Amino acid sequence: LARSFEGLGGYLTAAMTLTDPDRAPERVAGAYISSSAFSLLRERPILGRDFQPADDRHGAERVAILAASVWKSRYGADPDIVGRTIVVDGTPVTVIGVMRDGFRFPLVHDLWQPLANLVGLDAQARNARTLRVFGRLAPNLTAGQAGGELTGITSELSKSFPATNTNIRSQVEPFLGRFALANPWNAM
Repeated sequence: LARSFEGLGGYLTAAMTLTDPDRAPERVAGAYISSSAFSLLRERPILGRDFQPADDRHGAERVAILAASVWKSRYGADPDIVGRTIVVDGTPVTVIGVMRDGFRFPLVHDLWQPLANLVGLDAQARNARTLRVFGRLAPNLTAGQAGGELTGITSELSKSFPATNTNIRSQVEPFLGRFALANPWNAM
């Protein structure tokens, strides 16, 4: 348990294909995210709702949130998109929200689905390392303090799981700092 963080979230990016009956297929940059991701970023959809923990469980109804750019270009900024079923990678998905103009987390992504929607995630080996983790520091704590705590956690994991966690290190750095050159909205 990392007490240095108000919360932690995870994401994995992937290209996704939108196929609606009355439109040509379109490939978009997508991300599978934990249900806590947008709240950690202090972002909320401008239409509809955010992901809830119940959305991020196996067997839950498949849902997605659209970027404003996709909502406008593909769906004509129709406010009735919330609640409508679209097809993402061949699977029907209910749109539950639309994010604000310019929001493109983690880089330039246009569509988000809960991590539980990622086929095969639960079957990945411990050493797959495909999931990226981010967090919000707890009040009055520094990145150095959080890094010290994570170093202790990774040390314990390397003892408990030597086959997969030996020589694994953690690093705490500002999220936007990591992507400053690639991220046009980092000054917002």
